[in-house]
Amino acid sequence: MKPYLMTKWEDIDYAPKLNSQAFESGQFISYNGLGFFKPLAPTEEVLGQILTDVTSGDDDYAENTLKPYQRTRIEFKFLMKVVTGTATSAMVGLVYDIGAGSAGLDVSGVGTQFILDTFIDASTVVVRPALVS
Repeated sequence: MKPYLMTKWEDIDYAPKLNSQAFESGQFISYNGLGFFKPLAPTEEVLGQILTDVTSGDDDYAENTLKPYQRTRIEFKFLMKVVTGTATSAMVGLVYDIGAGSAGLDVSGVGTQFILDTFIDASTVVVRPALVS
């Protein structure tokens, strides 16, 4: 399950993607320090979610072309799968990081990126960004 934005989409923007990097629509992204966005890694500021797939078969895969993304704001809530660790109701209000491949949440240790807002079950939670660009 990809992270799913549970609130209204706003602030659609365009930025150049990192060249030769695949993306899946809905994947969280951050800046790489050189003006291009890349997949979000633990402890990085959350820029947003890319709104289109980018595959190695795309004509512009090796280029830094502009791609649409949803700028993330701290009031947004996302339904997210837990990919590392097991969520519990006692974790509500604590902050965690994105998991491997930026596909879900890592609740195995305290992080900086997402506040666990609502516990649904051991593998599904609702989060809010805690650290945004």
